Amino acid sequence: LNLYHDDGYLLAEVNEEITPGAAENLKNLTLHIKEGKKVRIKKIQFNGNDQFSDARLRRVLKETKQRNLWLLKMGEFDKEKYEEDKQLLIDFYNKEGYRDFEIISDSVKYSDDKKRMYIEFNVYEGPRYKYHDITFSGNNLFSSDQLKLVLGIKPGDYYNKEELEKAVYDRVNGLYMDRGYLYFNIIPQEIPVSENEIDLLLSMTENHQVSVHRVNIVGNDRTHENVIRRELKIFPGDIFSREALIRSQREIFIMNYFSDVTPDIVPKDEDEVDVEITVKEKSSDRANLSFSISQTYGLIGGGGVEFNNFRGRGQQLSISYQQGTNYSIYGTRTNAYKSFSVSFTEPWLFDTPNLVGGSLFYTERGYSSSYYYYPYDLTQRGGSIRWGRRFRWPDSYFRGTWMLSASKKEYHNLSDYYKSMVLMGRDKTTNVSLTQVIARDSRDAPEFPTKGSVLN
Repeated sequence: LNLYHDDGYLLAEVNEEITPGAAENLKNLTLHIKEGKKVRIKKIQFNGNDQFSDARLRRVLKETKQRNLWLLKMGEFDKEKYEEDKQLLIDFYNKEGYRDFEIISDSVKYSDDKKRMYIEFNVYEGPRYKYHDITFSGNNLFSSDQLKLVLGIKPGDYYNKEELEKAVYDRVNGLYMDRGYLYFNIIPQEIPVSENEIDLLLSMTENHQVSVHRVNIVGNDRTHENVIRRELKIFPGDIFSREALIRSQREIFIMNYFSDVTPDIVPKDEDEVDVEITVKEKSSDRANLSFSISQTYGLIGGGGVEFNNFRGRGQQLSISYQQGTNYSIYGTRTNAYKSFSVSFTEPWLFDTPNLVGGSLFYTERGYSSSYYYYPYDLTQRGGSIRWGRRFRWPDSYFRGTWMLSASKKEYHNLSDYYKSMVLMGRDKTTNVSLTQVIARDSRDAPEFPTKGSVLN
């Protein structure tokens, strides 16, 4: 019965029947089930809401929706998600300044034919609060005016529970923890002073600075420890900094060698702490095998491998090879085709923030008489070398890369026209290029980031 209810069949009936079995000590159990139809939410109604319409409050509910086939809303009911949506409703009002908001009662009713569901909320909105005065106590390191600037909330602003928690536990708390006050404590007190005004008193205990005793790396079964340590922004002997710890977590995560990076703080004594960073290895290597059919080159097959953490040293190695078989399903003549490339990158040369790399490639492509044709046989070979550097300015998210590339093309079986008019009598050409790339990447994760940006 619970299984049916969880899937929205709230009218399902299950009855058991026990009958004698084939022997004295055996019984037959038969379950008689009436599934009924899945109950859909027909209407969600609110009573007591003056500041927001029913339609606006329905949009706050994330999973509990009225049935509306035009908007692809099926109106399914899930008890657990319903409870979560009720909390979303409370959070919405608290965010808009209604700190006294409460759901007085809620009820679920059914139509006479028990095919439709009606949900009704009785709510109390209360007044919309503003901040009357904001004061601090126990602050010696920073003045009250400095803390008000960091807090970002002013008298006269509307109360917003979400913004208050962010201001207190992220901005003010972060200000102290970034300066080593790990045991800093802050308690916000909301004191009503009129029907729609509150005073905000922030009581703080600053305590003392702590330093980092050790930084331990745990869980790196494949990746060498120095590959992780060279990305750290926090070191033994430093004054503890939450910002440096979060940035270290980000730098390790963005390498894309780990599915999870979890920092932890282990107190050693009153003045020192150990930082423990636990990583969970994941495979970031790739292999591919491909086949294709071309009218010009026939059946082409090949593959490649890409190691993004080669030998666990953070190096990148890529090898790719493709070749035509000179076999065509059309029964026509096909032309030669071959392609090979290899590249290698060392992102930290001698554990310094200098990137070096190189690549080589070779291709053969035969004469084609098809619509998109090459009126000659072409052989091309070349390579490149790269050097990159992490910058400190404008900020440490910037880096630059310079690449010098060279290639040589050789043309065979050219017509007199192409050799004289297009290639000016030459059957070989050389290309040299210098490329500079300036990039900034401040994403918080390599896959599915939630903040940051990428600029090239």
